[in-house]
Amino acid sequence: MQLTLRFLSLATITVIAVSAAPAAHGQARSLLPAPDLNGWHADVPNADTMPGLASPFVVRQGVLQIAGEPRGHLITDSTYRNYRLVVEYRFPGTPGNAGVLIHASTPRALYSMFPKSIEVQMESGNAGDFWCIVEDIWVPNMLRRRGPRAAWGITEGKGRRIRHLIDGVERPRGEWNRMVITAQGRTITVRVNDRLVNRGTNATADRGQIAIQSEGAAVEIRTLELTPLSMRR
Repeated sequence: MQLTLRFLSLATITVIAVSAAPAAHGQARSLLPAPDLNGWHADVPNADTMPGLASPFVVRQGVLQIAGEPRGHLITDSTYRNYRLVVEYRFPGTPGNAGVLIHASTPRALYSMFPKSIEVQMESGNAGDFWCIVEDIWVPNMLRRRGPRAAWGITEGKGRRIRHLIDGVERPRGEWNRMVITAQGRTITVRVNDRLVNRGTNATADRGQIAIQSEGAAVEIRTLELTPLSMRR
């Protein structure tokens, strides 16, 4: 498959939003792309100078298969706020790095690669970490989990990682993990295999696109299900 890049203006992006007024939960729906990736677009920087570069994102038999190389992101055309996102994923080969980026906006905002966003880490051994990508979020015990205050930041070379709460929640190589990301207002909660692994508040964004990484390791996603949520009173 050849890689096709589509750059979208803000005017063409649909915002999928739940009203700020309290409302009933919406119906869950799958965001897994079809084989033609309709509703998503790939941003792979190496494709700028390598015409015909094969896409790292392929859908086969209802499973999104991510090669890990070349590196880049598969990004929703629409933006979302106030939702629960269920991601079932596994590493079919050697476990490595991957992630889901939420509240994504400006493309290539960090290292000319990563869109402005808050990353929920899927990297083996570190599932549930937050990585601040030109956005920020607050957690309890910030000094212990982010390091010295003087190093904190949201741009290149800064302390952008916020460590997860507990270890040992991921399943063995080749088995499916279930990650649940709840984004409600400016609070983000992450559970992996039914264990709370992170919760942050006062995020600097409360809406945006959703992006899936290709970042060095092959990973498969069989479930990507979004349920709109009401805004808290």
